[in-house]
Amino acid sequence: RKIMISKERVMLAKLSVDQVLMKARSHAKKGDVAEAKKLYQSVLQVFSKNKRAQQGLATLNSINNKTHSLSQVIIDQLVGLYNQGQFSAVVEQAQVLTKQYPDTFIIWNILGVSAVQIDMRDQAIEAFKKVISLKPDYAEAHYNIGVVYEDQGKLKEAIEAYKKSIMINPNSAEVLTNLGNALQTYGKLDEAIDAYNKAILLKPDSADAYNNIGNVLKHQGKLGEAIDAYKQSILLKPNHAEAYN
Repeated sequence: RKIMISKERVMLAKLSVDQVLMKARSHAKKGDVAEAKKLYQSVLQVFSKNKRAQQGLATLNSINNKTHSLSQVIIDQLVGLYNQGQFSAVVEQAQVLTKQYPDTFIIWNILGVSAVQIDMRDQAIEAFKKVISLKPDYAEAHYNIGVVYEDQGKLKEAIEAYKKSIMINPNSAEVLTNLGNALQTYGKLDEAIDAYNKAILLKPDSADAYNNIGNVLKHQGKLGEAIDAYKQSILLKPNHAEAYN
C-alpha cells in the first residue's frame, strides 16, 4: 500500500526548517503575504511549537488587521463625502488611494459611482472593470457598469452586465427592472416582459414595473392588456402620472 505523506512534510524533507523560514521572511518583505503565511503554516503543521514560525505568522496577521482597519476608515470617509455630494473630491481622493490600496475593490467601486455623478463615464467603466477583476462575484459592480453602458446607448453590453449581476444575485428587483428597460429599448419585448414579471414576483408593489409592462404591451398592439397593466400601476401608486397618461 502507498504511504500518505503531507505536502508540508515533503517540503520540509527537501528544505531545512531554517530555509523555509528564510523563504517566508523573503516573501513577507516583498509584500507576498499569502505565500509567506503558507510557508509559516507549513512549518507549524509539522512543528506546532516552532516560535519563529508562530511569531512570523502573528506579525503578518497583525499587519493585515491594521491594513484592514485603515482601509475601513478611509472607505467610511469616502462614503461620507459621497453622501455630501462632493463627488469631485471623492474621485480625486480615490484616484490616489487606488495606488496605495490597488487590491481594495470597494475603493475602486466608490471611484466608479462618483465618476458617474460628474459625467466621467469612461473612467467609471474602467473603475468598475477593475472591481470585477478583483471580485468577479460582486453583483453591484456588474449592475453599475450596466447602468453606465445603458446611459451610453451600449444596450448589448448593458444587457450582458445586468444578466451577470442577476446570475450572482437573482433577488434584486431593481436589476431586473433595469434589465427589462434595456431589453425593451433593444427591441426584445417578450424578454423585457419576462424580466418585469420576475421583478414583480420579488416586489409585488412595484408600480413602475407594471407601468413598464403596459408600455411593452402597447408597443405590441395588445391594448387591452396594456390598459390592465396601467390600471394595476395606478392602483399601487395613485399619483403615477405616466401611467394615467
